[in-house]
Amino acid sequence: MHSYTAYGLGFQSEIPLPELIEAAPKNGATHSEPVTIEQRGVDRTIPRGVNPEARHWATPDAVFLDYQGVAAYRIDQGRRIVIEPSPQIDPRIVRLYLLGPILAVLLHQRGFLVLHASGVNINGNVAAFLGDKGTGKSTMAAALHARGHALVADDVVAVDTSAKMALAYPGFPQLKLFPESAAQLGSTDELPKLHPDFDKRARRAENNFPQEALPLRGIFELINSDHEGVEPMAGPTAMMTLVRHSYLLPMMAATGASALHFRQTVGLAQRVNVRRLHRRRILDELPKVAAMVEDAIANAR
Repeated sequence: MHSYTAYGLGFQSEIPLPELIEAAPKNGATHSEPVTIEQRGVDRTIPRGVNPEARHWATPDAVFLDYQGVAAYRIDQGRRIVIEPSPQIDPRIVRLYLLGPILAVLLHQRGFLVLHASGVNINGNVAAFLGDKGTGKSTMAAALHARGHALVADDVVAVDTSAKMALAYPGFPQLKLFPESAAQLGSTDELPKLHPDFDKRARRAENNFPQEALPLRGIFELINSDHEGVEPMAGPTAMMTLVRHSYLLPMMAATGASALHFRQTVGLAQRVNVRRLHRRRILDELPKVAAMVEDAIANAR
């Protein structure tokens, strides 16, 4: 078995996960019992009340996702992930889904608010970047990382809203970048592809990677614009922005989490500044935009 940590959890995995941080078998977990990852045939029994023709399904106890040609995954009660890979599939592709949507499901089952976002540590406080596909969440995080701010998570940000101060848990030290973004931010070596058919590359970001959860002090929705600027959001707009960028929104009703998710997003919008971050899609302007984020976090309430 391989032992890892991510998002404050310990993982015992039958398959190697080089993207994660290795840990001794009994160390590293900070958020309840460990998770097991098994590779074998997945129980495909359709639960009562679920469409028998469904390729994906969710209940309050389990979620089944079948990515045809890649793998089938079953996630049970936030404690176990079972993977059934397709024959001859590249392990990188299996891990790409495992460490993205599958891990997001598991974090949801653990009670986290899971945002489709990237986050960095700015002087002990987390800035998280939301945005539609292609708006540059990873690029923004990489720009701040290049300025000396540690990565917290890329693509999946897990927030604990149960305490007075919202906390973001560190994921694993990897950024997903297009080659031109990586080159602009100082990565001149050839970076490995995340998927043989995709152009995005994996860039390690281990410098000062945090070991514990940090306060979430600013959330920025990236907006492709004709100018650079930071714009505050009103409370209801902020809440709906968090809802729209929640990772598992289509599953909330099926997993019985709609009421909890509503409370989480309302509470987070009340406690953390949510802003729009306008930026032109010009890589040379990234330092200017990064400085705006630094100022906003420094002056956060």
